[in-house]
Amino acid sequence: MSYDLRDIENVPIIAVAKKLRMKLGFRGENIHAECPFRSRSDTVHEPLSLVFDRASNTFRCTSCEFQGSVLELVCYVSEIGASQAIEWIGENFYLPGISSAKRDKTRDSGGETADSDSRAASGTLLNKAYDDFLRILGDPSTHATEYMQGRGISVAVLSKHGVTDVKGYHGTSNSLKEKYPSELLRLAGLLDPTGKLRFQEYPLILPYFEDGKPIFIQGHRMDSKGTPRYLRPRDAISSLYNADVLRRLGDGDQVFVVEGIIDCLTLEEHGHHAVATPSLSDFKPEWVNKFKGLETYLVHNGNDDAERAVRAIAIVFAKSDLAVHSIRLPKGHDVNSFFAESGTELDFEHLVWMAPKIRTSKPILEGQTRSAMADFLEQLRERQTKAKAIKRPFLGLDTGFGALNQICGGLDPLGSGQMCVATGPPGVGKTTFCLQMAWRILENNEIAVLYISYNEGKFLLKLKTLCQLSMMPASSILRGEVRADWLASAVEKMSRWGKKFFAVEGNKTTTIDVIRNYCQRIKSLTGEARVLVVVDDLEAVPYPERDLHGKAKIEACASQLHFLSRELAIPIVVISSVDKDQEGQAWYKLNGDDKIKYAEDLTLVLQPAPDAAEEGFIENKGLAIRAYVTKNRFGGVGDVLFDFLPDCHYFEETEKALPFRATESELPPRNIKQTSDIGIPEPASLAS
Repeated sequence: MSYDLRDIENVPIIAVAKKLRMKLGFRGENIHAECPFRSRSDTVHEPLSLVFDRASNTFRCTSCEFQGSVLELVCYVSEIGASQAIEWIGENFYLPGISSAKRDKTRDSGGETADSDSRAASGTLLNKAYDDFLRILGDPSTHATEYMQGRGISVAVLSKHGVTDVKGYHGTSNSLKEKYPSELLRLAGLLDPTGKLRFQEYPLILPYFEDGKPIFIQGHRMDSKGTPRYLRPRDAISSLYNADVLRRLGDGDQVFVVEGIIDCLTLEEHGHHAVATPSLSDFKPEWVNKFKGLETYLVHNGNDDAERAVRAIAIVFAKSDLAVHSIRLPKGHDVNSFFAESGTELDFEHLVWMAPKIRTSKPILEGQTRSAMADFLEQLRERQTKAKAIKRPFLGLDTGFGALNQICGGLDPLGSGQMCVATGPPGVGKTTFCLQMAWRILENNEIAVLYISYNEGKFLLKLKTLCQLSMMPASSILRGEVRADWLASAVEKMSRWGKKFFAVEGNKTTTIDVIRNYCQRIKSLTGEARVLVVVDDLEAVPYPERDLHGKAKIEACASQLHFLSRELAIPIVVISSVDKDQEGQAWYKLNGDDKIKYAEDLTLVLQPAPDAAEEGFIENKGLAIRAYVTKNRFGGVGDVLFDFLPDCHYFEETEKALPFRATESELPPRNIKQTSDIGIPEPASLAS
């Protein structure tokens, strides 16, 4: 080592404070400054609470008892490591050996700095000193284990993370001094400037490890007296606590970033993988690459500082094309108090499930350059290849209804997100139709389904599905008057497909943001790139702005769902009821003066068609229902005749889908093209 630590410690501390541009002031004959921890500690700091002692060339905070020497002052104020602080002092105060060491290292290695030189020289010794310190302490005492067990952390977790405590101060100090020079032990943060062991008031020892080697030591109080609760380790913000766990995780694994080691150990106790930083505001951008491929959650208490830090971290993740989720704990709780006072593992899993993905805006302006057009043409070629591979006359998702596929080109034919509104008068079978279509899309396509029902419970949705698959009336199934083989076959189909079908009973908290979170979670669980969302019904979706009601609220929800379909590139089917007080064909008035201005891409209107049964277009199995496609942003319009069996909750397309013969006043408000007139262009025609 080409420098002497005594040279560093002898640099006048006032000169260092001025070089660091600290705010200084006089109180009598003493010079004071603002404590660097005034914004990061729970302690209320007095103005200029940091006092300098010129005789000992040290400093001490009168509010939080933070104290140290020149090297510590540079580390904490500049938030850099010890080796970087040594380099900074050497360059700014022209100490012999340090600057020359940097030049020698640069000359020999072609650009390396004194940071790598000092780290290489001192890192091994520091690691060894920490390792010997932990070996001397041995296993935690009964007092330490009881204290941690009182906080819900078991002996097994303490042992796994090397947690222990100081039992004999003089013996431990003497053992270290016999083996290492005091300067090195002070550099390691084990001794204070007077040469005493630092952990008298912070006996609980929480070591940081990197590649299995101890790199920092943090002390923690085991009483309720005084603040801060911990003795901040030197260089703590240069490494994450429990960072080695990130190396052991695979793609898609969950990891939680928390504030404080105790919270980290609490999550480890509950079987979660976690890392810790003293506060989220200490999170370093260079750590982001460690989280590639992982599902990362930031856990915080929701105060203003934490919210700002979470937003800043999300921006850093976004720059690396990584997603991050935010978990806001109940007010007044950290992770440890959440589990200790009221929270259960199920409660925490619910918070994880509901954790929103933090959205950050990215630049979207892009000139239509040759490069941009080349990317667009490449997307077209990929779609053409896919269209030829599936060997069917439509590009979108197969709804299970052939004639409807021909009109619409399948659901979401461009694969970029589509919002469909299904509406009609009460009792026409909107829920049954959309539920049946959802199951058929799940069966015929590689996609998962999220069914949000604000009107019907999961039991009824499952019963309707069982009726659809078995073609047996619900009343017969409930009474047990069924064919066992038919029922068994239907149950087997539900079990096979149901792994990707998620039904949620909506309530006043199931907002659009919650629906977004469900979609992200389902993608992670199923491995599917897309999710079909069915919302039943639009009028019941809660909206955060309380002053919006009626038509304005419906339009706002519809617009948000439309944006969601674009954001996630997923199809969303929304069931919308019409006013039950309107007379006659209530859906007809949707295109009148009172029309709700939906932002939908596809409008599907279900309407009873009694004349179709009378003229023999259906076989009188049930009710004749005609589905009108009155708006289609991505294709044509038309209508399809269905035979609706209410008892079996089943829709069946008729083979006699002839034009609906109605009077002019009964026709839908648009000119409906017939199915036979709709032509889907061949994808190959786009190649030119």
